[in-house]
Amino acid sequence: MGAYRISGDILIYFSLNKPYLINTKSHEEFEINDSELISEIGRFSISGEVKDSVKEVLLENGILVPKDRDEPLSKFGNDFLDLFHKGSNDVLNELNTLSPTEYALTYLESCTLIEGHKPPERKKQNPINGCESIPLPDYDLFFLKNCSLFSALDKRKTVREFSPFKSNMQDLSNLLFTAFGYFHQHKEGEFEEYKPFKRRSSPSGGCLQSIEAFVCVFNVSGLKNGIYWYDAEHHSLLTVHDEISYDDLSAMLASQFFGENCSFGIFLAANLERFTWKYKTTRAYRVVSMEVGHFSQTAQLCAAALQLNTWITGAFNDSKIEQILKIDQEQSIPLFFLAFGNGRYRRMHSLMEQQAQRFKSKD
Repeated sequence: MGAYRISGDILIYFSLNKPYLINTKSHEEFEINDSELISEIGRFSISGEVKDSVKEVLLENGILVPKDRDEPLSKFGNDFLDLFHKGSNDVLNELNTLSPTEYALTYLESCTLIEGHKPPERKKQNPINGCESIPLPDYDLFFLKNCSLFSALDKRKTVREFSPFKSNMQDLSNLLFTAFGYFHQHKEGEFEEYKPFKRRSSPSGGCLQSIEAFVCVFNVSGLKNGIYWYDAEHHSLLTVHDEISYDDLSAMLASQFFGENCSFGIFLAANLERFTWKYKTTRAYRVVSMEVGHFSQTAQLCAAALQLNTWITGAFNDSKIEQILKIDQEQSIPLFFLAFGNGRYRRMHSLMEQQAQRFKSKD
């Protein structure tokens, strides 16, 4: 058996005490019903020996491969990340040889399969009991029309320190609508053409609009401190958590303190129940990650047009955030956080500047 080795494309995992095997190259998944198979794979990894009756099964399913077969270059330098990358790689190879007409027919056929079946609704399943929705002021897009793209791009720059600043509900309303609301609704025939889907100002995979905005209010006139879910359908807020402090925020963001003194922040979460209604391959994770990036950039440019500064991060305690946003019992995951307020354009926080000076003085 010296001519073979276990393929680097193979991943074995357990769910509810049952072993499963995934071939990340072929994107096939198998439930392992034969305990001898697991034992023989383990024995081969140690001794290089395996029963002849099992050998053929392992070769046939790509678990054993020629020893001299080239392994793809590690892209990340991390085995887990490489496995994840391979697992979502080349998923659509079967479409590579289609003509335009064939592709069009394939696409239309996939649409026909879901025709008449609406995706899950965009709604918050677990608000605080008894809390009514809070209507936002009518949005005013004058700020956006009066700001050039160059000006917004020029002003958009991450800050790491905010000063106490009371924002107002009008600016919050304008930001939420332009970045996360149904921005195109003013166009004649818009809803009729795209129903049951509705478009926003950022591209969304399949127009499913799976990105949800959860607003953390710290210093906004007319709004109580707390966390709210933005309901784009009614341009309103729904209370999710009735209190949050900057210390709470720092704990959620893996001890990062750059959001202190922000007027408000927004957690962006993906509604995977809605997203996977259409996209069911491993490629979906890439799409939803890119989608949250689109929404983040749009929100930051809108903030720049509103004369607001921003700080962003994707480093946080997922489980803690899921609990506080009350999405831990839903098919939703947090992906990004944005802070908004009055900040200063410096390359580091003043506390870090002080610590850096101490390091220099020690040298």
